[in-house]
Amino acid sequence: MWLNQNIHQMYFPQCLSDSQWLVLAPLLPSKHKGCHRLRDILCAIIYVTKTGCQWRFIPLHFPPWQSVYYHFRRLLSLGVLSRMMFRLAALIRRSKGRTEKPTAAIVDSQSVRTGAGVSVLKGWDGAKKLNGRKRHLIVDTLGLPVMILISGGELSDRDGLNKLSLGLQKHYPEIRILWADRAYWGINLTGQIKTTIVQRKDAGSRWKPVISKQQRGFEPIPKRWIVERSFAWITASRRLVRDYEKRPDCSMAFMAIAFIAICMNNLAELS
Repeated sequence: MWLNQNIHQMYFPQCLSDSQWLVLAPLLPSKHKGCHRLRDILCAIIYVTKTGCQWRFIPLHFPPWQSVYYHFRRLLSLGVLSRMMFRLAALIRRSKGRTEKPTAAIVDSQSVRTGAGVSVLKGWDGAKKLNGRKRHLIVDTLGLPVMILISGGELSDRDGLNKLSLGLQKHYPEIRILWADRAYWGINLTGQIKTTIVQRKDAGSRWKPVISKQQRGFEPIPKRWIVERSFAWITASRRLVRDYEKRPDCSMAFMAIAFIAICMNNLAELS
């Protein structure tokens, strides 16, 4: 193409550097269809996530949008994007001298409006007064993702944590404390949460859900701001300002891509 590498990096700063690609390459499939490099494909996917453009409006110096979309769906179906996200989060934790899996986490949800034509997994959130979807997110004390769930806006925060609890018990048995706001009040009375969180028997320890007290005016709450910062990180990507995806798994994939880009930037700062 007529754009050389220097101009390419200047106008598209989300493209992966050589050091970043060395980290990501082992996490991608070794074989793929087509004549385009996976590095260029991944750069195009990150570009779509960051700028919020439609697939058909991908700049011409990237591979054709049909190829980019095909590989996006393929990586999604193989579970590669979520594995990359969690692996990069583990690398950041290890580089900071922490264990790869956290022992404490913070949970919260974010309600977002959906784009035109989205009708699947969509509902009315009475608290936020909007019709859309809800993103349930559990992060560690660094703000890195632990669990993600996409639901309709009508699902309460307690029920969202109820659905996440089984995966939390299976993949993160080390977590002993969970910070939450008052929307999760009474989780120790919910059957599923009581079974999988409060009454844990392994290693003689228990989950300790920490619920924020009722506030009057502004009051900083310990640890609770971390998950809010994580939501701010991902909504800096314009594709995630609203939920434009007709498929909920695509919504979760774009959240994973946003976190992948965040993790790559953190690793670049640490190196």
